Amino acid sequence: MPSSDKSSLVIVPNPLSPLSKDQTAFNALIKKIKRRREKLAIWQAVLPQVHQQVMDNLLPLQQTLADLQLELAIALDAAYMAKSTTKTEKRKIANLIVMSTEMVLAFRDDATAKSLYNLYAKTDFDEEEAEHMAEMTAILKESLGIDLNEMPPDFVDEHHSPKKSHRRDEGVAQSAPRKLSAREAAKAAQREAEEKQLSQSIRDVFRKLVSALHPDRERDLAEKERKTTLMKRVNDAYEKGNLLQLLELQLEVEQIDQDHMATVQPERLKHYIKIFREQLKDLEEELKGLEQDWALRLGLSPWVRFEPDHLLMMLQQDIAGIKMQTAETRMQLNEVGDPGRLKALLKQLKLQRRPVDDFDDFF
Repeated sequence: MPSSDKSSLVIVPNPLSPLSKDQTAFNALIKKIKRRREKLAIWQAVLPQVHQQVMDNLLPLQQTLADLQLELAIALDAAYMAKSTTKTEKRKIANLIVMSTEMVLAFRDDATAKSLYNLYAKTDFDEEEAEHMAEMTAILKESLGIDLNEMPPDFVDEHHSPKKSHRRDEGVAQSAPRKLSAREAAKAAQREAEEKQLSQSIRDVFRKLVSALHPDRERDLAEKERKTTLMKRVNDAYEKGNLLQLLELQLEVEQIDQDHMATVQPERLKHYIKIFREQLKDLEEELKGLEQDWALRLGLSPWVRFEPDHLLMMLQQDIAGIKMQTAETRMQLNEVGDPGRLKALLKQLKLQRRPVDDFDDFF
């Protein structure tokens, strides 16, 4: 007989009694949920690190770069107005001003940067942003079903839902609910019965744990403290309807063992499977939401799947990139202040078309 992990809820097959279809499904769900929980734990560990790096390192660097880019745009604006500046040089300077002010406005809303951008790009920054947001809204709605313009439910209810009158003297007849057909009523009754059975399955496990772990019944102080901690975990799992955590707690306190899972009644096992499928679905939706959210923040396709630890690597790359841009901007500021060096710089530059709008780097 194969060795088993006694700390696992997975049902170990017996050579004399192979696993049933439901037992096999139960094991598969346990393993899938474990993998999703491990990945979610990695996300939860990485995100605070990313946040700390952004606050301590990235944002100050961005602020410094934005200040330097604005200073550069103002200096270039003065150079543009100089009588010695040729038409070709003016066109190149205008391009540089547009790029500098775009970088500033990617970091913060700045009236001076916006004014220079509008002047030299011969457009309106706010209108461009509105068009860009409209395009993004349409893409998200079509591809992911996310409507950025959707109002909160309470706002919609308040302003668009028909008001029901509670005053009899208004003479407004209340519409009676539609009567269910016999088949609909039977299905509704079946759903309600299933929900009760599922709730009862979770409640039964909860009650067994409470009976064994209630700290008020314990006289030993150390044991009372241990049970108090365990009861907090039990209550938290029960409030969330997390059957798996409750069963794992039973396993932890040795209220059940792995062999116990093999003897669970078939009907009860079906309830467990149904609950675990819902839990797996919730975990997958949570992970998908995290991945899509960060994909959009990073300017990636919402269908891109990436590991959470990639965020730290990308963050370090962005920090290194901003440091290089800051050094380059300081050099450009020195050159712009000297007419001769500015002309030499402009001579090296080639006019390029503005790139097609894409997502700004989140970091």
